[in-house]
Amino acid sequence: MLGALVVTGAIILVLMRNLQRASTQLQSERAEAQHRALHDPLTGLGNRSLFRDRLDTAMRNLPRGEPRLALLALDLDRFKQVNDTLGHEAGDELLRQASARITTTLQPADTLARLGGDEFAIIQPGITTHDDAARLAQRVIDALQPPFHISGQTIQIGVSVGIATAPDLARTDADLVARADDALYQAKAGGRNRYCLSVAAMAEGHPVLLDARVRQAFGTA
Repeated sequence: MLGALVVTGAIILVLMRNLQRASTQLQSERAEAQHRALHDPLTGLGNRSLFRDRLDTAMRNLPRGEPRLALLALDLDRFKQVNDTLGHEAGDELLRQASARITTTLQPADTLARLGGDEFAIIQPGITTHDDAARLAQRVIDALQPPFHISGQTIQIGVSVGIATAPDLARTDADLVARADDALYQAKAGGRNRYCLSVAAMAEGHPVLLDARVRQAFGTA
C-alpha cells in the first residue's frame, strides 16, 4: 500500500506539473496572439486597431475648452520613390528605421502607430497648448532629416505632419482624425517636410490651416 501511495503521488505530481506547463503555454499563446492583433509585424508599432483603442480611451472625459490631446497624422515624403527604385525590401527597412527614429521623439505617455504603408499617427495626451503638439511635430521632422543608409544607398526623405487637437477643435474621434488628415493634406500640398496645425479661426468661426511659418508670422507659434 505504501508503494501504491508513492506511485499515485508521483503520478499526481507529474499531472499537476504538466497541467501547469499547459496553462502557462496557453497564457503565453494568448498574449502573443493579442500582441499580434494589436501590433504591426514589420515595425513592432501599434497598428490601426491599437490606435483606435488608444484614441477612444484618450478622448474620454476630456474637459471642455483648452487643448488637452493632440493627434499628429504623419506621412513619409518620397517613400514611394524608394520602393520603386530600390525595391520593397529597402522600403521595409526604411520603415523600420524611420519608426525607430520617430520613437525617440516621444514621451512615455505618447502612442505611435503605423496605420498602413508609410502612414503613421501619434496620440499625444497631456498637452496644454497647441505649441506642445507643434514642438513634437518639429522633433519628428528633425529626426527624419538626416540621411538613411540602406542597401548600400544613402536615402534622404522627409515627413509631412498634420495636427489636430481636442477638445477645443474636436469632440469625437472621427472629427479629430478628419481634422488631422485635412491638416496633413495641407502640409503636403504646401511643399512637404513640414507640419500644419488645424486651429480655430474666431473671425470665420471655422477651422483654418496654418503651417509653422505662417503661425510665426501671426504671432501664434
